[in-house]
Amino acid sequence: MSIAWLWVVVGLAFFLAWNLGANDVANAMGTSVGSKAITLRQAIALAGVLELTGAVFFGREENMRNAVVNLDHNIHFILEVLERLDVTQIPSQGGKLDKLVQKAVLVESASEPDEDFDIVRSVRRGFQWRDRIVRAEEVVIKKWRDSNIKKTQPISAPAEPNPAGSPI
Repeated sequence: MSIAWLWVVVGLAFFLAWNLGANDVANAMGTSVGSKAITLRQAIALAGVLELTGAVFFGREENMRNAVVNLDHNIHFILEVLERLDVTQIPSQGGKLDKLVQKAVLVESASEPDEDFDIVRSVRRGFQWRDRIVRAEEVVIKKWRDSNIKKTQPISAPAEPNPAGSPI
């Protein structure tokens, strides 16, 4: 059964790669063929040679490492531009949840009542522009629930003394 799934996955991967490559070739060669600069046969031959050499010579692991470095560089560049526009990162705070600058997106159960609303980790950074919150920092917090307390307890107001002689 696992061999059959392997062939299905390989077939789907080949089909996906074929379609993505065909889309790239169509984008690259479409204007040349449309303007009658080259014929359709010339475009197919040229695209086949160029796609094959590009995959063989430039499809390496180094390119993936470069992509990660470039992404990291771009993130720093965007943060620098935001700082020039007076948009600053909200510094990550430990301790308890501050609802003015933080937003709880996930809740984990706490083992002690003292851990109620403790921040476990930050999920997304928060930003502020001058004194306004642009995006609150998204955090994971701990929440303590006592197992002895019922989940839906009615809130009852304290009974007021009945004044003498007044009807209820």
